[in-house]
Amino acid sequence: MPLIGPNLSAARAQSLYTAATRQPWWLAAIMVGVIFLFYSLLQMVTGGIAHYFAFGNLPDFTSAETASSTNFIKGIVVGIFPAAVMTLFIVWWVAGWKNPSVDGLKDRGLPLHLPALGSLGWAIVIIGFVVLMYAIFFLVFAALGIDPKDYMPNAGGLDDGGASSAGLVEKTIADLADEPLLFALALPGIAIGAPVIEEILFRGAVFSALRQTAVGNAGAVVLTAAVWAVIHGSSAPWLFVGLLFLMGIVLGLALLRFGSLWVPIVLHCVWNGMVSLAFLSGAAVQ
Repeated sequence: MPLIGPNLSAARAQSLYTAATRQPWWLAAIMVGVIFLFYSLLQMVTGGIAHYFAFGNLPDFTSAETASSTNFIKGIVVGIFPAAVMTLFIVWWVAGWKNPSVDGLKDRGLPLHLPALGSLGWAIVIIGFVVLMYAIFFLVFAALGIDPKDYMPNAGGLDDGGASSAGLVEKTIADLADEPLLFALALPGIAIGAPVIEEILFRGAVFSALRQTAVGNAGAVVLTAAVWAVIHGSSAPWLFVGLLFLMGIVLGLALLRFGSLWVPIVLHCVWNGMVSLAFLSGAAVQ
């Protein structure tokens, strides 16, 4: 692999996105909604199985306390990766509807070709993304006069008594600081499984369909970022939802520039992995 690939400089001059789906936007939206619901339910199942192997018993779904049980939530997070893998096969199958092969490649309307960035090019893109996102987060917190530490999980994790405004997943990661085996099982789902599924669904199928409508590229970037951010509202504070919206804008622009879904997938994975390790180390030293 060369140090600098041709796509790195080409993306500076123009958008390299050329993918096109034959599915109408409403069909893509419905399918994504159904698949995401299936993925969420599958997490419950795989989470229950993980709960059994980790804690020796199945969660009691007849109890109203189960949904807020610390151990059950840990099981859900551990179950993200197997749920994502199973869902990925369904996504690939569904994406083939009305999307015949193009030039012998079964791309199914998804730009899954690897971009020619080169090893150094990939490093530049990843580091640039991380620096940009940290700058955006810092500016937002500074503008709102909020101390970022208020949104960092503490050693109490899920049972911190409301002392931290961190999201559900972040608090769960803090809880796993004392359970390295469970954290090792949960990390692939957080850093790989969830990003891959989310990117293929939102900046893959829906994005490809939306950009061919009247909203165009700009509308596709904004709408997919908004929906992607809002779906995190059940497990994250609304400040995080707003920050995720901004991140979604950046990921959408990266997709347009480089023309490959692998760019937002890799950036999303790197970010989730870094944040998870940061939250883990922060809770471990408290």
